[in-house]
Amino acid sequence: MIPPFRIVLPLILLFCAAPAIASDDARPPKANKMVWEDEEVLGSRLAIKQVCMTGTQWAERRRNDRDQTQRSQTGSCERQAGC
Repeated sequence: MIPPFRIVLPLILLFCAAPAIASDDARPPKANKMVWEDEEVLGSRLAIKQVCMTGTQWAERRRNDRDQTQRSQTGSCERQAGC
């Protein structure tokens, strides 16, 4: 029979370490730090455009893009358009 501490101790250590590991990846970008990102140019397989914005600007841009995508997917037919 396996002693209970050999089963319980690794589980405790695993659950205690999990929040520390997850918090490193989920850190939001610093608000005033400039962040460079490469964007693919539409219509070209090779061209890349570098864009530089602050962390706050990137977060706002992603939020706006997500909102616009959601609006286009949910509001495809309005009553005034005669659909």
